[in-house]
Amino acid sequence: MTRRPDDELLVYGRNACLAIAEGRPDDLIKAWVLESEVKRYGPLLKACAARRRAYHVVAAEELEAVSGSRHHEGVVLLVRPWRPRFSEWLPQLGDGNCCVLALDRVQNPHNLGAILRTAAHFGVPGVVVEEGDVRLTAAAYRTAEGGAEVVPVLEVPALPKALQALKKAGFEVVATSGRADHQLWTGPLPGRVVFLLGSEGEGLAPSLYKLADQTIAIPGTGAVESLNVSAATAVLCGSHFSRFRIHSRPF
Repeated sequence: MTRRPDDELLVYGRNACLAIAEGRPDDLIKAWVLESEVKRYGPLLKACAARRRAYHVVAAEELEAVSGSRHHEGVVLLVRPWRPRFSEWLPQLGDGNCCVLALDRVQNPHNLGAILRTAAHFGVPGVVVEEGDVRLTAAAYRTAEGGAEVVPVLEVPALPKALQALKKAGFEVVATSGRADHQLWTGPLPGRVVFLLGSEGEGLAPSLYKLADQTIAIPGTGAVESLNVSAATAVLCGSHFSRFRIHSRPF
């Protein structure tokens, strides 16, 4: 994928692109649509035309070249990124039960996209990451299937300071561990929680692990060492949702 300026983002995939066109059409910059899919993406092209945004109807080879992927699903957009500020987002969470995610060096775009899709499904209001640590790429957008337009990725200068701010707002920080304080299915789970998750290869940085108020284990058969980060996120968010039934979000 061609490198873009910080104020532009290339996105492909049907659900990801339609979510942007529906939710924030003014942020469209340019669109490319496969010749055979013009009718399918008619509303998106009308949104571009209404705002005098350029769009191109192209052959499959050109669309693959633009997107840098064979998984474009017939549409590519150039858009302005959605970047809510942590300082403005946090007060909107209120004081009720709420599940937030904090990610440490989760850089695989497919895992990040799957996490955002899970977060959208279970009503998670935001994912907090350190600036420069996680890149929201076109592949992540496509894997999120529109979830990246529902759940903001909030970049902060320092993740530890953001966790402290969340604690002051009444959240408990929970990390996963094989040698944990509790098991997920039977142990206590805070209603107002930040699930802290680390990268596949290195796991959670020790300095962040020390900030956890408690640790939990996701028990299983032991046939494999552990779940990957996106699967673990789905289990954690699903468990929290089943206990507290979160239905609202601030965005």
